[in-house]
This record gives sequence, structure tokens and C-alpha cells, in this order.
Amino acid sequence: LTAYEEIQRLKREVLTGPSKVVALENTKGVIKVHLSRGAYFADMKVKVKCKNSFGYPDGNMELALTDSNLPDALHKSFLALAEARIRLHGDEQEEFDEEALARLDGPPEKAAVSKMKKKVHVSQMKWQTGASAATEKELHFRRQERERARLLRLKEEAGKPKQVQPRIFNAVSFVSSLLEEVTTCKCPACGKKILPSEPKHISKIPPKMKAERLHCGHFYHKQCLIDYLSKPPFDNHCHVCQAEISLDYVGNRAQLEKRWAKEQERAREESDFMSMFEF
Repeated sequence: LTAYEEIQRLKREVLTGPSKVVALENTKGVIKVHLSRGAYFADMKVKVKCKNSFGYPDGNMELALTDSNLPDALHKSFLALAEARIRLHGDEQEEFDEEALARLDGPPEKAAVSKMKKKVHVSQMKWQTGASAATEKELHFRRQERERARLLRLKEEAGKPKQVQPRIFNAVSFVSSLLEEVTTCKCPACGKKILPSEPKHISKIPPKMKAERLHCGHFYHKQCLIDYLSKPPFDNHCHVCQAEISLDYVGNRAQLEKRWAKEQERAREESDFMSMFEF
């Protein structure tokens, strides 16, 4: 195998307690790892494709979670996240785009905006309150600032030599951290554990209490997340790190405001109707 130092580092820093390297297949470039946190486990297989030690870590890698006692959705999510992690630290690095930075620093492209508006049919236009329109402008400004910061970082790194990333270590340690996080954390909205203490109770979890992982890395119960986003003050920031949460779970802010107003109107009508029969 072409990553002896990484494997030794894994054993020292990540594979503690029941977690261990199960098998090493040197001729095939395969390492099999058993990750364990509490009553939960995940068996992981990493295959490195490179002709010789000089080709690592630039060779392609294949990841697989061969077994686990996690919910199916988390099992698939962990694998997809680990693969994305490998691509992030893979062969190709992001290239600095000077034209993109110039567009952000320059005046807005009014022609492009006007053409985009012409393509939107009247029946598809969405109603917005003044508050929600202002919020959309603020979110757009934040996205531009994040993109500007990313491009400036790439500009600084453009002249630096490519750094060799410990890819096996990154993949295994990342899945290990996900496993530890989901088995120990509590939902920031309700304060209850994300997963039951015993894996045998997973089948009894109602659909609304399934775990959802945000882009920032924190876990919520699905229904807790929907309730948090769909009720006033319609905040869409993570309780833990204040990162922005996508409103794809519940729709846009204007729809939330209209839905909430209808629910309040219905509740008032029901209250008035019941008061008519009180003695």
C-alpha cells in the first residue's frame, strides 16, 4: 500500500478504542476500517488507484460503506459527503477567475438582469412583501461577499505550489467525525438526542424525527427544522453557528408569511365560533 504513514497516523489519532484497521490488501491498494462510536458502527473500505507510490495521492480513490447500523438515509449521506470530501482534496484545485472577481467589484450587469426578467411569465411571478424583498437583497449581498472572499483566497493561493493532501486520512477521519457527531449531539431546536441510545430503536423513529444534516454540519430533527423555519420570526440561521439555512425545506419567505397569516386567521375564526356556544 502507498500510504503507510497515513495509516499509522490513523491508528494514533482516529482509530481509538473499538475502532481499528480490519484489513490491508497491499496488492490491491485497499484498506478496510471499522469505526465505532458508542453502540453505533460503520465499516469503511477505501481503494487507492495508482501504479506506484510516486503516484499517490494523485490516483483516483473509491470509497464504500460496506456495513453500518445507522439509518439508511444517514448511511447514504455519510458516503456522499465523504466522496465530496475526497473531490475537494483531490487532484484538481480550483483556479482563480480574474474576470469573475472583476464582475463582483464592478457595477451590476443591468442588461443581463433585464433579459432575465423578460423570460419570467406573469403567472410565475411571486408576490413579496417589502420585508421579504429587503431580505432577499440582503441575502444576495451576503452571497456576493462570500464569493468575493473565495476568489480573493484563490488569488492568494494561485502562486503557491500544490500541497499534498493526506487523502485516506481525510476520508476516514471525516466519516469518523460524522459518526461521533450524530451519535452524541442533540437537536438545537428541541434539545433531544438526534439518534436513540440503542440502534434497535431506530425502526421506531417516526418520519418527522429523522435526522437532517445542514450544510454547516449540524444535525436537526426534520420536523423541528421545518417548525423553526416556518414560524415567526422566520429565522433561517443555524442555532449553533448562525450559518444560513436553505429555505428549500419550507418554501420562500413570502409563502411562509402568507401561510402563517392564513393559519392565524383560521385559528381566530375557530375561536370565535367556539365562543358562540359558551355559556
